[in-house]
Formats: sequence, C-alpha cells, structure tokens
Amino acid sequence: MLPLFTLGTFTQRHHPVLSCFYSFLIRLRYDIIRYDVASVHPSYVYATTSFGIVLPLFTLAFLLLLLVVIYFGTLLHVLYTDGKSFHPWKDDGGALQDDNFGMGRDAESQRANSSLAAPHHQLSELEELEMIIKKKLAEFPEEESVLPATSCEDSKEPEPACTHMDPSPTVRLRQILATRNKTIRPYLDAMAESARTVAPHKYIFVTAVDASYFIPLQTLVQSFTRHVFPRLSNCTFVVYDLGMTRAQRILAEKKCQCTLLDFPFKKLPPFVREMKCYAWKPPIIRTLIDKADIVVWMDSSVRWSKTTPLEAIFTRATERGLQLAIDQSGSIAVRTGREMFQFYGDDPCQYEPHGEVYGTYGIFHNEPFVVKAVLDPWVSCAFDQNCMCFRGSTGMLGCVHRLPRRRNVCHRFDQSSLGIIVSKLYNNRTKLFRVLEGIDIRRGSAESIWTA
Repeated sequence: MLPLFTLGTFTQRHHPVLSCFYSFLIRLRYDIIRYDVASVHPSYVYATTSFGIVLPLFTLAFLLLLLVVIYFGTLLHVLYTDGKSFHPWKDDGGALQDDNFGMGRDAESQRANSSLAAPHHQLSELEELEMIIKKKLAEFPEEESVLPATSCEDSKEPEPACTHMDPSPTVRLRQILATRNKTIRPYLDAMAESARTVAPHKYIFVTAVDASYFIPLQTLVQSFTRHVFPRLSNCTFVVYDLGMTRAQRILAEKKCQCTLLDFPFKKLPPFVREMKCYAWKPPIIRTLIDKADIVVWMDSSVRWSKTTPLEAIFTRATERGLQLAIDQSGSIAVRTGREMFQFYGDDPCQYEPHGEVYGTYGIFHNEPFVVKAVLDPWVSCAFDQNCMCFRGSTGMLGCVHRLPRRRNVCHRFDQSSLGIIVSKLYNNRTKLFRVLEGIDIRRGSAESIWTA
C-alpha cells in the first residue's frame, strides 16, 4: 500500500493524467482483493469462473509491473524537466519526516532522549589524571620521604623568603599540565614518521649517538646482546643516528644487531641540533612509547650485566610508571638554570631539597599518566627555546660546588626538566620511582670492538 500511496502523493502534484490513472489503480486494487472483478470489466467474470484465481493473480502482477514502469518514468520526467529530484520521505517543506509518527527526526530524538536517564558523567582528562596521582601516592604508604636535610630555609641564597611547593598533588599536577604545548604536534609527527619502521614490542631499548660516542656504543651493544637479549623475549634495540660518519654508519649496520634510525633534525627547531642541550632525547622516548609497553632509555655509558635484576626492575616500572635514578648530592635548585624555572613558573628554592634526576637511563611505562603528565610536558620543554636549551645554557655545564651554597650554578637540560616534573608530581615521595640497583654506568671505559 505504501508504494501506491507515495506514487499518488507525487502524481497528484506533478502530473494530472497520471493522477487520474492512479485513482483507477487504487479502485482496481481493492476490487481484485475483494474478488469483485465483475465491477471492473466483464471479461473478469469469465476469467474468474473459468480459471479461478489464476488469471486475477497474473493480472495483478502485470499491473504491479506497470506501476513500477510508471513510477520510474515519472521520476525521469521530473528530473529532466524541472531539475528536481523526487524524495518520497520529504514533505512539502523539505523537513525529514517519520513514516509512523509524522514528526521531524530531531523532535523524535529529543523525545527519545528525554525518556532516557541522564548519561553517566565522564571524567575529563584532568579528573582522570588527578585520580591516578592520588592512587599512586596512596598505594605505597610504606615509602618514606627521601628528601635530604637541606631545606629552603637552610640555603644561604640572599633572596626573599622561599615559597614552598603546594602540598596538594592535584594543584601540582595542574601546574605541570599547563606547560604542555599543543603546537608541537608537527614535530611529533615528524618524529613518528622517522620511527615508522620500528615494529611494536613489549620492550624497546633505545639510545642515540653521534660520531664522538661511536666507540661507547659498541660496548653498550655488547653488554646488551650478552645480558639482555637472552633473558627477554619480545624486545628490540633502537639506535638513533645523531651524526655518525658514513664509515661508522656502515659498520653499525653490519654489527649492531639493532634498528638504526635517522634523527629528523631538518623537521625540528634549529636549536635541537645542539648536542649538549639534549633536546633531542625527550622526543625519542615520547615517540617510541607509542610502540611499546616499556621504553628503556640508555646513554652509551650504560652497561648491563648478568646480575641486573631485569624482572624486578620492569615489574616496578609497570606498577609505578617510572624507574629513574636520583642524585641526592645535587639539588635541582643548584643544577638548573633560572630560565627553566621561569618557564615552569616556579621559585628555584622550592626544589632545594630535591635531588636531580639522572638522564643516563630511565624506564618508562606506557600508561596515560606517564605519557600525559610526564612525557608530554617534558617534550614541550624540549621544543621550547626558553626552557631546556635557552640562550647561554651550554655555557652552564660545569656544576662546581660553591660555598656558601648558591642556586642556578649550572644547568642539566633534560635532567633538570625531568627532575622538576617528577618532583612536582611526587614531591617528597620520589622513592616511588627510584630504580633498583644493578644498572652500571661506566664513562670512559669503552674500547673499540667492531672491525670492518
């Protein structure tokens, strides 16, 4: 019935002859259904008495076929005469209609929504991260404070009274998240493109070297292939080329047993090329975390051994998100340039009790809190010239202890930034992410191993 009704509505508007024929079809349809064929034509009386119901059915099929031809013929007529397409689900005003209720779909949706219970409140990113940091701090109540005896007030710095770090972890979290810069997305896309050949693994170990660190790289690779590869499955080793010579690159491709990647300096800010600023390190870790459960950063001075407690280290990293080394003898306030504190909007003396974080190695678990609250702010600092690699920062490499104790004596670049981030997030609970012993650092002990 619906196709006939739709056709009738259309033909009454567009074609008077077809409108008359439509009225005939409607009357004929009901006559056939009632088997009152005599009222249609005398020949139907003979057909009904001689052939029973067969001929009326054939007649009905013929009429339905004729109806289809008329329908599409009329449609073509409209398309090629006045240029208007025929939409039987639209009324005169063009509003979408519901076949059953005759009401607009928007109104129907509103009525349906009003009959449903209000949806559950979905947590925002900030609320989710706030819950995570509170949970992390509450999960390990036995972890004591590791802050040294030195406090803000003990400093001999001739400056105004110190403003202590806010005691609320949610306030500190918001302060860190506010430093994230969304405009660095093109840089992260360039980094992702450079790592497109790296297949996903549970563990990704990564380092980066230029020509001056090619020999230490060989010793790192040797210790890794001896003491890590045999003990772990589903892991890979990635080396970023920051400026090897052609001969070194060819030799590394033969001997490294690793994935060699070119660092995309040309697609990043020019100051990232400064090797001593280490602004290239955070983007590497941030890029590879998307391809692994755990990313392990290693400087070329890292040495693995058969006694390294790999399972325990990775279990702690999975539970706590981070595993880092901390130097309690060096305060962040002393070993960080004032410009970086200005970038984070902090008073240097807030970090007087906090020891600097080593950049030699770090273990990062792929979880929302680590990515959004640690790595994203860290990368934002790396790509901002007013933070990690500010003007004159490379002249602040020497951290000479002075008496009386003074702040901003030197600058540690990636270490300073990461130290500020984790100290602000965890405050005096930094033991939560302190790595277990067993990863050695041996600077200046390397010798050439690979031969052409």
